[in-house]
Amino acid sequence: MTRSLSTKDELDNLNDIQLPDLSALKDDEKQHILKVLYRDEQLRSQHLARFLQLRKEVEELEAIPQANGTDQCARCQTPFGFVFNTGDNCPKCGAKVCKQCRLIYNVNDSGWLCQLCCKQISTILEVRLNLKRYRIPPIKNI
Repeated sequence: MTRSLSTKDELDNLNDIQLPDLSALKDDEKQHILKVLYRDEQLRSQHLARFLQLRKEVEELEAIPQANGTDQCARCQTPFGFVFNTGDNCPKCGAKVCKQCRLIYNVNDSGWLCQLCCKQISTILEVRLNLKRYRIPPIKNI
């Protein structure tokens, strides 16, 4: 039922993991523990990659210069029309954005936020999820 760790990549990745003392266990128990540790390391790497991607997207959106007037979208700089796509203010940050830059965050009440606010919230939620999952105590006074 348990698959032995045989690929070179799996064994190389296990060398980076701090292993507990497994000398008192049977070989199949050791293999099972090593497999669980390897999977845990993979999941942590995936979460870190997701967090770094979200942070990069937030930085890219923040780098877009804000329009001084209200005649263009604060996120994509698309000019607003007089009748259609007149823009609306983000409920969180107040920036005036076009329809393409609005993201629905609550389907039940059609609540929306601009792209930047949604990415910021996603980043915060990802960090909180990881803190809770790995039982890392939050840093106070931030």
